[in-house]
Amino acid sequence: MAYAKGVEAVLKIGSDSIAQTSSWSIDVTQDTVECSAIGATTKTYESVMVGWTASVDVFFDADDSTAQAAIITAGGIPAGAQNSVTASFYYEGETAGDKYFTGSAFVTGISPTQEANGLMTTTISLQGTGALTQSTAS
Repeated sequence: MAYAKGVEAVLKIGSDSIAQTSSWSIDVTQDTVECSAIGATTKTYESVMVGWTASVDVFFDADDSTAQAAIITAGGIPAGAQNSVTASFYYEGETAGDKYFTGSAFVTGISPTQEANGLMTTTISLQGTGALTQSTAS
């Protein structure tokens, strides 16, 4: 059995890799609506829309001049409307034939954390807009 290993994982925003990523997670959800008829004794539901969110944990890198810095300074603490970004979550690596998840998302939160005896970390929250798809690196 082939397992995806964390050492192979890469996260990209656009074409830039996010430096110092320590973990990421994706949550895909299926919305439902209740459609129980009057007089029914049990509830019934219909599925409607699918959505997704993601959370990315990084070791804060003040010297990163590409994706991490751009997300934290420009998209992380938005001052009004912002553009969506393309997020690509490579879980097998990024060589030809490796699979990954990709989709458009908005940066909806930045949560820096500092401890007395540890490295500064930042959690970046993403709200997907549109479908999250599985692709293959070429």
